[in-house]
Amino acid sequence: MALVCTLAGTLAASLLLYLVTLAPTVTFEDSGELIAAAYTLGVPHEPGYPLWTMIAHLFTWLPVGDVAYRVNLMSAVCSSLAAALIAWTTLLVIDGVAAARPGGRLTASAWRPELEGQALWLACGAAAAAGILAATARTTWSQSIIAEVYGLNAALVGLLALHTVAWTRSATPKGRVRLFYAICFVLGLGLTSHDTFILLLPVLALYGFLIARRLRPTWRQLAAGIGLFFAGLLPYLYLPLAARRHPVMNWGNPGTATTFWRTITRRQYASGGHSGLTATLHELSTSVTMLWHQWFPGLLALAVVGLVVLYRRWRGWFWFSVAFLAFMGPLVTIVTDFPVATTDRLVNADDRALVSVFYIPSYLMIATLVALGGWWLVTFVAGRLGAAQGGLAKDGAAHGGLAQDGAPRAGRPLLVLALAAALVAVPFGLACASVGGVSMHDYRFADAYIRNVFSVARPHALVMVDRDQFGFPLMYAQMVEHQRPDVVVLDQELLRRSWYLQDLAYQRPALIAASRPQVDAFLVAVKPFEAGQSYHGNVIETAYYAMLTSFVERSETAGHDVDFTYRPDQRLVQGYAGESVVVALRARRGALARGAAGMAAWLTPVDLAQFDFSHLTDGTVPLDRNVLMVRSWYGELLAARAQLLEKAGDSAQAARLAGLARRFLVAGDTAP
Repeated sequence: MALVCTLAGTLAASLLLYLVTLAPTVTFEDSGELIAAAYTLGVPHEPGYPLWTMIAHLFTWLPVGDVAYRVNLMSAVCSSLAAALIAWTTLLVIDGVAAARPGGRLTASAWRPELEGQALWLACGAAAAAGILAATARTTWSQSIIAEVYGLNAALVGLLALHTVAWTRSATPKGRVRLFYAICFVLGLGLTSHDTFILLLPVLALYGFLIARRLRPTWRQLAAGIGLFFAGLLPYLYLPLAARRHPVMNWGNPGTATTFWRTITRRQYASGGHSGLTATLHELSTSVTMLWHQWFPGLLALAVVGLVVLYRRWRGWFWFSVAFLAFMGPLVTIVTDFPVATTDRLVNADDRALVSVFYIPSYLMIATLVALGGWWLVTFVAGRLGAAQGGLAKDGAAHGGLAQDGAPRAGRPLLVLALAAALVAVPFGLACASVGGVSMHDYRFADAYIRNVFSVARPHALVMVDRDQFGFPLMYAQMVEHQRPDVVVLDQELLRRSWYLQDLAYQRPALIAASRPQVDAFLVAVKPFEAGQSYHGNVIETAYYAMLTSFVERSETAGHDVDFTYRPDQRLVQGYAGESVVVALRARRGALARGAAGMAAWLTPVDLAQFDFSHLTDGTVPLDRNVLMVRSWYGELLAARAQLLEKAGDSAQAARLAGLARRFLVAGDTAP
């Protein structure tokens, strides 16, 4: 009953925090693209996330909110499950530490703690604290309230950790073999959730073969385990099956053996070699800074205490914890190799955000260690105070509240209950105090961005986007909400990929047909690069811009507007004048009109009231870097529009727009 209450309470507390702070609709970054893939049973960005996509599709059926909200809810549910699994893992670790003797001993149950009475209260309090800490690490929390893949990944990491500690505790060879098989299957399944899961394979191999040698499987069992590992990989079959349906979202088009392998190995994101020792040291320093900001920093001291306790009482799990942190911390930094110290502040911010989520598994382990250190501390306090009342044996007091047989003892039930409650209250209270800085409950900026862009896009317009985080919301609006199907939205960066052009040929055949010679020339130029062969960068770049220019010119020649949601390269707009339409830059053939009357007639009518600029400057909703970039871009466009209105003789409206532009163009912002 204590175990059930602990897990249920941790799950409920975590889910409550998530629901209070959950994003109500689509957000920036990958959210729109992931939701579109889940809704249409398509293929999202590499490595394809097949397990996440299939489960998220089921959540799109829920009769609550819009489709984006439903998939956001999936993240909250998965992360809450992860918190409960970490709480269970922590409880079994504490139980093992409390029961440990020199040389170690097996417990009677792999899944249930042996502790009883007041000792169990303290262990359950610490376990719940671990779950809440796991749920409220700042990065984990931020990914648990939007549509992202990391909630499911955290749940699978928690499931793996739980099975590993149960594997260690199992008293029978038959039970250990079953748990070994389960671990192999979860490893494979986890890899279909996120490719960093592969780094846990050597951790478990080291643990089973070198550290806890009694867990070592036989060759036959190892072969069966490998088979179950590959069984866990079966969700990958979803990718080629989905690709062959030609869904509207078909990233990488993994319908062939070559494209399938490129997708699951993240070929698009290959860095092309490590950036060197200096860059790595910067990256490692950044990872430490990220860890420092996950919780109240003082809590991290308890993680050190937890490691010391493990070293003294359960050496095998100590080495497992160290290996886990090493592989899911520094090694992740080295493998991912994101440049976080370049001269481009925007690149640094993007790459810090990208790499930060890879450390979530390490935060789960640190949460367990913090809780273990907290448990030891309160047990010490309970033991000391209990001894003062004659309720604890002297040998227990000498070991910080642990008697020589390893059983925590305390003499005053109310005191112990209060300490157990404090273990839970501290992390939960700190989390509640952080709600305002994390909450996305009123975050509707991406939804407003969609409405703003589509409000100025006239029928059959071509809308060019430059960054995924700003293209994906429009992708969601068109593919899921079926808004403005007449508008052609092109992601300039994705146009560098042959699969994207193949998708466009299927979804927008007229667009590709009109520029077929330029598209074919680019595909020929980029083919060696995508095949990993020798290529000519200048040839690719020339063909690429020739293709982009063709798209722009063909659209304009057909009488359709061309709107940019970023500052376009001059190679795309030679011979065009740029007109700010407040939320986009419209390419107009020829030069700007001359004279006030000519300018007034030339300008596209725009009503400022049609745009949604809610909460961009009032400070009521936290602004992330994406919102700041959009706000800065709006500021530049407003200032440019004000200049055009001034030339047209509308000084009053020009002054109004210039004033709003000054509010948007604040120090430190960067336009997209």
